[in-house]
Amino acid sequence: MAKKKLAAAETPDAETSLPATGEAAQADDPNQKGEWVSKLPEPHGRHGIDLGDGRRLVLLLSRRWHQNMIQFLPTKEGVDPRPSKEDTEFLKQNGWTWRPQEKGWTRQLEKSSEETRFARAYSDRDAEDQFVTLANTIRARNGLEPTAYSFGQEVSR
Repeated sequence: MAKKKLAAAETPDAETSLPATGEAAQADDPNQKGEWVSKLPEPHGRHGIDLGDGRRLVLLLSRRWHQNMIQFLPTKEGVDPRPSKEDTEFLKQNGWTWRPQEKGWTRQLEKSSEETRFARAYSDRDAEDQFVTLANTIRARNGLEPTAYSFGQEVSR
């Protein structure tokens, strides 16, 4: 398929190519600039692992607040989703904080800098590893096999 070459008048410029908040900018004000707004929920889900006891462990990411969140959710009616004392100790020892208003355990991502360019990515990967470790620990207590990935390496099934 051939690409269409834009004429100079058709070339989008920075002011007119910004999407508006929600819908198109209002036509009655030509100087109004739109703002880009993410359509992903905040925080948005990344991974979920069934724990085998009527609960599901979910890892979420908040790009707005630069943090990860772990939530214990019930999959069956009448199941208490709260973690055990050992699980809360694991979370606390690894830097996770309970946030009652968000009903989850959060951990701030490290800030990248010129010296440590990938600090945020490394702390995000560390949080994923802790999430999988916690899920596999709970699954082992419930007599289930580990999940497909552990510490970034595939587990044989």
